[in-house]
Amino acid sequence: MASNLVVFGDPQWFALQCWMEVFDNQSETPIMFGRLCLRANHRKLGEPEVCVMLNIPIMSFREFVNSSAKVNDSFISQDPLDIWQFLSEMLYGDQEHLRSSEIVARENQYRGFCLFPNSSEAFDGEMAFLVEYQNSELFVWQDWESKQICHLFMPLGTAKGVIRNFIQWFQTMLETMVVFPRSIFPFDECSNFY
Repeated sequence: MASNLVVFGDPQWFALQCWMEVFDNQSETPIMFGRLCLRANHRKLGEPEVCVMLNIPIMSFREFVNSSAKVNDSFISQDPLDIWQFLSEMLYGDQEHLRSSEIVARENQYRGFCLFPNSSEAFDGEMAFLVEYQNSELFVWQDWESKQICHLFMPLGTAKGVIRNFIQWFQTMLETMVVFPRSIFPFDECSNFY
């Protein structure tokens, strides 16, 4: 049986793609396994070949859409590459010379811009930020293969809207799905979890 592809957004512009593979609501906390990637401006972010427990990126996405990180005025006149370098340095740069209180302050101030905070194998090594302006938003990321910094300007609310729709779908699936017999996916990578 083929996995079920669900697309949120426009894959040519900005979208999350999810291939649901295995669902298990026999445990105390229902679990959904699948493959996941993000598409932005004809580029792929993530590893759709890797099956993951989808509950993990969902937690990260919930935190991201609920964050209140907004653009600081200095970003408005900056090039997307400069913004990516600044946020990357603030969150992942050399912190040996900082006191723990300074590291925590940076984390609190800038984590809300980060879409992939190393929370799932689906996005291992990916680094992407979303900066909201008054009427638009900038999605800026490093392409995995070329290491090129890429960016996409979108109407305000586009990215978080796509992610919210994915979260809502996931929640609905957890609340309404019946258990798939485990043998229904005998050749899927995800069947290795059992």
